[in-house]
Amino acid sequence: MSGAGAFRNDEAVKARALDDAAAGAHRGWATDATDADRQACAEAFGLTVGLVTLLSMSSRAPYLDGSCAFLRDALDDIRPGADLDRLLRRWMASVWTDPDYGIEGRLPGGAARDAAQAVVDLVRRSMGAPVARPEWRAARNALLAAMKDVPPAPAAFARVAAAMAWDLDAMPGVASDVWLAWDRAYEEEMGLAAGWPKSVQDEVTESYRACMREGYGAAPALAENAGEAAREAHEAAVRAATDRALEASGQGERWKALTAYWQSGVVENMGAWREHALGTIRAEARVEERVAA
Repeated sequence: MSGAGAFRNDEAVKARALDDAAAGAHRGWATDATDADRQACAEAFGLTVGLVTLLSMSSRAPYLDGSCAFLRDALDDIRPGADLDRLLRRWMASVWTDPDYGIEGRLPGGAARDAAQAVVDLVRRSMGAPVARPEWRAARNALLAAMKDVPPAPAAFARVAAAMAWDLDAMPGVASDVWLAWDRAYEEEMGLAAGWPKSVQDEVTESYRACMREGYGAAPALAENAGEAAREAHEAAVRAATDRALEASGQGERWKALTAYWQSGVVENMGAWREHALGTIRAEARVEERVAA
C-alpha cells in the first residue's frame, strides 16, 4: 500500500470511519456499490478499494445480524498506518490453512492440490515483493487445467485458490472474489452431501422467484394508503398465486423439498461458517498490527 497507510495514519480519520461504518452511511459500504462508490469511500477514510470491497461484501452476507456492527468492529481492529494490501494478502493466505474450513484440508493430494499450493505460495511471496502478472496467469491456468478431473466438492474449494491468482494491485476486488468463492464452496460442500448441489438449489430458487413475480402480477393491486389488514390480505393473495404458479410449473414439490433442506440446520450451519469467516478477517487485522509494531 502506498502513502501513509490505513486511515492516512490518523486516529481522527479512523474515528470518522468507525462512526460512518456503524451507521452504514457511506454508499461505498453497500454490497451493490459501484466501483466509483467504493473508490470514494476508500478515499474518504484512508482505506483501499480492496479492503472496502471485502468488508462490504462479507459484512452483508446472508444469515448474519448486526452487519454494521461487524463492519465497525473490523475497522476498529486495524491500526492507523497499517499496510492494507499486506493485510488482504495475509487474509487470503489464511484461507488456505484455516483449521476449520481451509482449502488445504479439503483438496486431496494430486495435481490440483499442488497447483493450488503454488497459487498460495505466490500470495505469500507477494507480501514482500511484487509478483509479475505472467506468473499469476501461469499459476491460475495450471490450477484451472488441473481441476478438470477433480470431484465437485473439492473442485469448489480449488476455485477459491483460483480466485486468489490475480495481481491485487491491478485487481483490487481479488479478496472479495475469494470471499465469495469460499462462501459458495462451503455451501456446495453441504449441498452435495445432502443431494442438493448449489446449481440445483439456484435453479429451484430462480423458479420460485419467477413464480413469485407471477404471483405479484396476478394479485389485486394494493392501494398506496392501504391499511395493515389490506396489506396482509394482499400478501396472502400473492402467496396463494405464487403457490398456484409453482404447482403449474411442476416445481412445487421441489421447492418444498428445498425449503425443508434449508430448515434442517443449513441456515444455522451457514451462519456459523460466516461468523467464523468474518472472524478470520478481524484476526488478520490484529496480526497485521502486531507485525507492524
